[in-house]
Amino acid sequence: MSEVAAATFEESVVLGLYAKLNELFGQSSQAFCMEYPPRVLNPMDYAYPIEDHNSWTNKPTAVAEAEFLLTDQKIDLSPIVAGTSGERLSSSFKVVVNNYIPQLKYASRMAEQKGKLKEWLLQPVEGQVLEYDEDSDDFEMVNFSGTRFEYSAKLYRTYLKKRQALNMMVEGKRSFAKEHNLMDDFQTWLANTAATEEAILSTFYNDAVIRGQLHEVNAAISFLDIPSLGQMINDIKQEMRSSVKRSVAGNGDVYPVNFTPSNWFASLTASPTPIEIVTNTSYRRAVLKDKNTRLNAARLQLSNLSILHIDGDEIDRLQREIDSKEKALDADFAKLSDKYSERMVDSVKLAYSAAAKAAEFSAAGFSAATITRLAKQNQESKSSPVSGDSSEKKGTLEELVEKSKGVWALRLDINRLQTQKVDLIAKQALAKSSDYQKKIKLAEQEVKALEEEISFLQSEETNLEAS
Repeated sequence: MSEVAAATFEESVVLGLYAKLNELFGQSSQAFCMEYPPRVLNPMDYAYPIEDHNSWTNKPTAVAEAEFLLTDQKIDLSPIVAGTSGERLSSSFKVVVNNYIPQLKYASRMAEQKGKLKEWLLQPVEGQVLEYDEDSDDFEMVNFSGTRFEYSAKLYRTYLKKRQALNMMVEGKRSFAKEHNLMDDFQTWLANTAATEEAILSTFYNDAVIRGQLHEVNAAISFLDIPSLGQMINDIKQEMRSSVKRSVAGNGDVYPVNFTPSNWFASLTASPTPIEIVTNTSYRRAVLKDKNTRLNAARLQLSNLSILHIDGDEIDRLQREIDSKEKALDADFAKLSDKYSERMVDSVKLAYSAAAKAAEFSAAGFSAATITRLAKQNQESKSSPVSGDSSEKKGTLEELVEKSKGVWALRLDINRLQTQKVDLIAKQALAKSSDYQKKIKLAEQEVKALEEEISFLQSEETNLEAS
């Protein structure tokens, strides 16, 4: 800003007032406007049919020009009215690009270095390479005479042909194995034969790296492919020339601009003035209808939250049930341990008694007197309904069976209690996650606020109708 303009700005009361208010109310990139009522955008200037995601490609010419002018004139907006100052972004950009002249000393230095790299790449080289013969679909060794760049490209092209052939072979075998359910055989081939083919293939790449100096050639090409500053400026100018269109209304050049979202014009609604609110009956009724719609939605949300909500008493009840199940589990585990111990003692006693009888029989031998005595004892045991010894054994076995049944019954009861405990813990977790108390309070506040607003609007409507 020039000194004259600065002095004029300081002397202007309106501009000074605008600067102070802008410090208080201005928000970053938003334009602060002191004009009332403000100048609004006409939605009809930017509206066009949008049916799908490709509709923007059929944007009318007038709409495209209006969108471009909207962006092109948003540079150094005039204060007070937040309108265009007459300057255009596209014109300023052209001035900058046309006056951006790179220094020749840097361009000449870059050209000199690139010339040395080109000279190195175009040096003559002689050697032997594998040449692919399309007729025989095979490679044959031929003598080569050309530049270093061509020699490196020949060797690397041989590697690429070999790589392509191997990839096609692997894909063919994979398709065959998948079609005939031979994936195991394919995996074996891939691990053995294909690995060897990969190793052979790597030798062709190494040949391109060593004899063809592949990395050095690529490094030189990457430096040669860097455009100079003058070339980049020329590309920018060329893109501007290729995308420019003439204005239908005679407003100069027009460049393509795309707004996001594409239907942004649908949100262009002017804020009503107090006079319009008072005098426009349809507007008041539309506002009242919108408030009622929001009130119904808020009440529905409150009802749903109340249904889903689980209060703290239910959570405490579930916790008490979990505690009781834990106590019952502890008691059953204690009983189970005692029954295991009792059954173990009885089993040891029975095994010891059987071992003692076997030892007595073994120690007695097979003498005639022993056989006679054992036969007599066997005859007495048959004539007697139940001997004392056999009765004792029978009782011990029955006790073992009953205790085993008791152990299994306890285990089933423990499993049942554990399942119930897990279900209760899951219910408790669901109850804790379904605590919507805070959301219910917010919904109640929203319903209350909307009811008050609707009541106020209805009273205002009644007063206006009466007057």
